[in-house]
Amino acid sequence: VTELVIEEGSEAKLCDGAFQYADVSEKLYVSSKITDVGSDVFDSFNIEKNGACYVGHILCRVYSDDEELKIKEGTTVIADNAFEYSKIKKLTIPASLKYIGEDALSDTAQLRKITVDKNNKYFVVENDTLFDKAKTRLIKYASESKRTEYKVPGSVKTIDEYAFYSGSSLKKIDIGSNVEYIDITM
Repeated sequence: VTELVIEEGSEAKLCDGAFQYADVSEKLYVSSKITDVGSDVFDSFNIEKNGACYVGHILCRVYSDDEELKIKEGTTVIADNAFEYSKIKKLTIPASLKYIGEDALSDTAQLRKITVDKNNKYFVVENDTLFDKAKTRLIKYASESKRTEYKVPGSVKTIDEYAFYSGSSLKKIDIGSNVEYIDITM
């Protein structure tokens, strides 16, 4: 395949592995409206020096052993499982990011600090924890602290898979009755 174009305006979901083994050697374009991107969709296109694999506005996968990753400005989507098995310890989210896929930060056992650009309209970090802006989705607890207890805020409705995977000091997590969905592994 020398060219793959997903036309501007398309809002299709790109399912897991859709173009995983395709060798698009010349041109790859994905509509800026696509936000739901499964895992391993574009497995190894455009890998940058820092080990991040981007396709246009999508961060598809991180193949880095670097301690820190600053997601490049202009990125609006992080694909499902993008950081699977990553050794990233510090992550910086740009103002442009709008969507974080399912389990995007799964298995990031070494993640200790997440920073969100103050101009980001979709995500916030509070008490070492990454949430959507409304704080209804708890995406990732990434503590540098030695905190042994954590109380999930009352606004949280869903908790992502592996949300507490990097919280090795935690002994107690208090989850209120407001939480409606907890993904498979916390």
